[in-house]
Amino acid sequence: MTVVTNPKPKETITVKQANTLLRAAKMRLFANRSEGQFIYCVVDKNGVVASASSRLEKAVAIAAEKAM
Repeated sequence: MTVVTNPKPKETITVKQANTLLRAAKMRLFANRSEGQFIYCVVDKNGVVASASSRLEKAVAIAAEKAM
C-alpha cells in the first residue's frame, strides 16, 4: 500500500484517500515526467491548475487546502 504523508505531524493518508478527496472536490491528478522526475499537477473542474509539485503529498495537500 502506498502512503502519502500529510504536512501535519503524525498524519498520513493513503493514495486511495487522496484520490477520494480529489474526486469529491471535482479535481484531477496528472503526473508529467520531466528531466527524470515526475511533476504532479492537480487541476480543478474548470481546467485551472490548483497545485503543482514534484512531491505527490505536497500537490495533494495544497489542492485540499484550496478545496476547503
